[in-house]
Amino acid sequence: MKKTIIVLLTVMLNIISLLGQSRTEIYDYFMVPKEFEYNYTDANGYTSPRKFTVKSVILNFKNDELTGFTLKSDGKAQASFKVYKWVNNTPQMKYFFIDENFAVSIVDWTAIEDGLSITFRYNGYVTFGAYFKKRLTAEEKKLREEQERARIAKEKADSIAAVEKYKADSIAAVGRIKEYVVKIDSSNIKTAVRDYEYKNYKKNARVLRRELWRINQSNLPIFSSYIENSHDVTLSIDSVAIEVVRIDEPVKYSGAKYVFDGTTYAVQDGGFICEAKIKSRLFAGYSDGIIMQWKKGLVTYIGADTSEEIDKSQIPLIISSELEKLVNTNGKYRVEYVFVDNIILSLTITKGKKVIYLQNYDDNGHLQKSGTLLTDPR
Repeated sequence: MKKTIIVLLTVMLNIISLLGQSRTEIYDYFMVPKEFEYNYTDANGYTSPRKFTVKSVILNFKNDELTGFTLKSDGKAQASFKVYKWVNNTPQMKYFFIDENFAVSIVDWTAIEDGLSITFRYNGYVTFGAYFKKRLTAEEKKLREEQERARIAKEKADSIAAVEKYKADSIAAVGRIKEYVVKIDSSNIKTAVRDYEYKNYKKNARVLRRELWRINQSNLPIFSSYIENSHDVTLSIDSVAIEVVRIDEPVKYSGAKYVFDGTTYAVQDGGFICEAKIKSRLFAGYSDGIIMQWKKGLVTYIGADTSEEIDKSQIPLIISSELEKLVNTNGKYRVEYVFVDNIILSLTITKGKKVIYLQNYDDNGHLQKSGTLLTDPR
């Protein structure tokens, strides 16, 4: 029984010792060491100013709570302080008074590992501030080395695993891409690009007219040619269909990327996004002014400036058909037009000095028609 009591007392004393455990942490100056000035009071009560260059600081803890600290020089000079009153006490920031007027803040300095800053304030004004870095113990150095080796090993293992995973994912992804690409109907893409060009030209036929005028080196009164363009097209493909996402407008996507047959595919929404360069070829033409002469049921065309007869076969069918539908009375009519494929972008018919028919598209791409021909009885 006596032996049992002795064992229990020993255990209790160990517990009490652990609960009241004290420890210190030593920090060395970082960057430029600074001088610390303070008033020293000796055993006789005499006070005199002193100063020394701070090279290190020792923090004193009890039960993991800061109780005080000591600023030290390389020699014997030092100044010790105790916590007088706490204001803030967290692992990241400790702010407390060491007497009625002096406040001290000890803050984790995140710019370096194991760094901290110490700042003295007298009635709110900074009187001293310096940066320090912890002096690791042998045990702490050993632990850090072990942690660093473990980190490097984990990074290496994670890197190898990531490469292996990417290889496996890449094989699976490329297999799906091959399956989807086989189903791509390029005619659908070209149709989407053509419709995109139609939409743009409808809103601004002047752009197309300038392109044609630049190509018309001989300055012919009527001119038509093939217009070739290249467009950057963003495509979305999956097991069901292929869709044109954007044309001539970059799309940002962050999914994993895989290369197949020279094209990069990015994973998105169960399928893939890719970029393609699509060329288009549209037949287009314009007239700066020709004269349509309607006489006794016969239609002839002449150049407005040259008065030379123009072979009717040179007039695009889409234009001549529209003119013969609109005009069926004797007279001379000046005609200006712009067309692309089977779409008349603009058509102006003038008789004398009066515009009798005008057809174009507004800024929203809607067809507009005006003129007396629309109200004349047939």
